[in-house]
Amino acid sequence: MVVSATQNGNALSPREVRTYARIPQVLDVPNLIQSQLQSYDWFRTDALREVYEEISPIADYTSKKYELHFAEHYFRTPKYSPQECKEREITFSQPLYV
Repeated sequence: MVVSATQNGNALSPREVRTYARIPQVLDVPNLIQSQLQSYDWFRTDALREVYEEISPIADYTSKKYELHFAEHYFRTPKYSPQECKEREITFSQPLYV
């Protein structure tokens, strides 16, 4: 319990000071990155396919003879692993082929 004083030295009524610094962990910390990983996996598989279907075919506007259709896409092996990118302080990248 702490007793406070005013500027002129008069004592005020005692007040209780509570500290929350030592509360044990009550809740488990959720896996916060899990939703980002799921979103990235969805982007790599379904989202890219949906975009290709939406914009395909791209037609030749001058003569209407040619059309560009997007087929399957795939990712090649990255040049550096994610761990190596962290160590080199560079952005992780992976080639995408359509």
